[in-house]
Amino acid sequence: MIRIQRTPEPKILSENKERWKMEYLEAVTAYSIQKTSKNKRRKEAAENRYNHVEVRKALKQMCFRKCVYCESHVSHVGYVHIEHYKPKSKYRELCFEWDNLLLGCAVCNGKQYKGDKFPLNREGGPFINPCKEDPDDFFEFEFDKNTGTANVIPQNIRGITTEKEIGLNRPDLVRHRSDVVRKIAYVALQAKNGDIEALTELRYCMTDDQEYAAFARAFHRKFNLS
Repeated sequence: MIRIQRTPEPKILSENKERWKMEYLEAVTAYSIQKTSKNKRRKEAAENRYNHVEVRKALKQMCFRKCVYCESHVSHVGYVHIEHYKPKSKYRELCFEWDNLLLGCAVCNGKQYKGDKFPLNREGGPFINPCKEDPDDFFEFEFDKNTGTANVIPQNIRGITTEKEIGLNRPDLVRHRSDVVRKIAYVALQAKNGDIEALTELRYCMTDDQEYAAFARAFHRKFNLS
């Protein structure tokens, strides 16, 4: 997980979000009173306006086509999710708020992990918000050379909650991430030993649009590279 700079709100949202919100809340109320198929379709149609092509495009650019939580590239093999930091099922008034929208993968944002969860302070939350906080304040990103695994190490209670509930060390993710980070580790070691080309490559791995940039940056800090 790396820090993400929030970009300007898409025009389609700034011009329509208040109307969309009003119509969505009205549709939710109508469905709660009378659960007909017509009211259900009305509610779903009103809700799904956040998935507008312009909103999706802006989020892909802002988040570098990566899941903001696990830092995996996903758009080349599957559909990315428009993720509501505060879930729309619990915070309906935030359904169309730009500051509440992120890009997530189907696993981090799925029912087994984040889904509709949003722990409060007393529950060890809230989750780390990479657009408002620096993940480096909550995690260390370590490659264990003995096991060959790249692990996200929580440093405080909110880090623990985020890692556990979003599954930042789930087995399938660790397996793929470790394959990538193992190569980054080799490059970093070469850079430590004075290889200028390796240092250039490490800097490339540190850029925002690369998978697991947090680990590349951690190597850069660890080896005190310039």
